[in-house]
Amino acid sequence: MISSELYIVIFAVYAMFFGVTRKWILNSRKDFRAKKRLFAGLLVFSGVFLGTLVWSMAGFRFSWAVFFVLLVPVVLITGINLMTTGFCESCAAPFINAKFWQRAKLCPVCRRRGEIYEQTGDSIK
Repeated sequence: MISSELYIVIFAVYAMFFGVTRKWILNSRKDFRAKKRLFAGLLVFSGVFLGTLVWSMAGFRFSWAVFFVLLVPVVLITGINLMTTGFCESCAAPFINAKFWQRAKLCPVCRRRGEIYEQTGDSIK
């Protein structure tokens, strides 16, 4: 059994890694397709890591309570992050839309209309 102090250290290291990697992906590359793939991979890795961390806190035993505490929030948060983050096709700027039920019309950086590339792969025309 892992001590609670070690869980805190593991989570702190994970949070720093996730923050730095997310910042690097969103701000450094100029290819929106590469950003899309890397960002989606980071979110999936993050969900799997957090799920494994919570499962290990339960002692690697299956129970329905752990299953719902683990699966529902991780899948929901990962899905919402994937749906609300898009990238501009022309300048590769990230676009994080708080209203995920509405599609973006303008790039927040270059202001080009209709060229926001969503995580689903749809170009808005």
